Amino acid sequence: MSPKSKRIWKRRAATIKRGDTLVTDGKPSDLVIAVMGPTGVGKSTFVNALFGKEVTTVGHELKSCTSSLKHVIRDLPTDSSRRLVVVDTPGFDDTYVDDAEILRRISVWLAVSYTNDMKLAGVIYLHEISQTRMLGTTRKNLDMFRKLCGDKALSSVVLGTTKWSEVAPDVGEARLRQLKDKFWKDMIENGSHVFKFENTYESAWAMVDNLVVKHESYNILQLQGELVDLQKIIPDTDAGKELRYTLEQLLKIQKDKATSEQIQKTLTAIQALKVSIPQRLKLIFHLG
Repeated sequence: MSPKSKRIWKRRAATIKRGDTLVTDGKPSDLVIAVMGPTGVGKSTFVNALFGKEVTTVGHELKSCTSSLKHVIRDLPTDSSRRLVVVDTPGFDDTYVDDAEILRRISVWLAVSYTNDMKLAGVIYLHEISQTRMLGTTRKNLDMFRKLCGDKALSSVVLGTTKWSEVAPDVGEARLRQLKDKFWKDMIENGSHVFKFENTYESAWAMVDNLVVKHESYNILQLQGELVDLQKIIPDTDAGKELRYTLEQLLKIQKDKATSEQIQKTLTAIQALKVSIPQRLKLIFHLG
């Protein structure tokens, strides 16, 4: 892409905050793979297996370990002239950071990489097979993931299952069938592929190879197109709207059961996803 046709994200200055993780030396030849999923599913473990060494910290408690995005870079084994950029992302159920801030951080990284013309090879979404059922937070992460990707990018998605050592093989296979037949059915029909991650270098690379080797053209995520091509603000993206709806539903439940601190945290997150009338007027008349 020539300098004159370089994509511009007009909301960049207003959206980025001090301390945000960004790729400062992104190249058009880079291939990006984002690793997503709920907290504790094994995203950092997957990234470490992919690199054959510890490149990101693994949490061993219920509290989240990855609150900020972290990217790690290596040469492609099949083409040393190109770099593979793997992004370890926090889940939308972080212990310390509210969901609206998580969405902002993910949005910033994806939008900036898109303006740098870095190619998105695909997204790996991880699910813990040891879960007995699709919990509320797990379902929320999956719903957010769908809105963030959009249907057109689903052919560039790998759905990976983790923690197979924690379940009996027949139990794990039964849960996998349920995922394929129910929760992941439409994603698979739209081109997503399913893999098992077995805590090995080989199983990690099988998932990456499916995205890098077999795809000659590269898609963009719906969120990237909304932010950069359509110049939307985060609350007006499909992911932003989905998150606001989810938080409002959570607030209704919390009013009966939760502490005042939990309610305030949810209210703060909802407020971050609302757009005031003055802000909307600025957007309409291109004043911001």
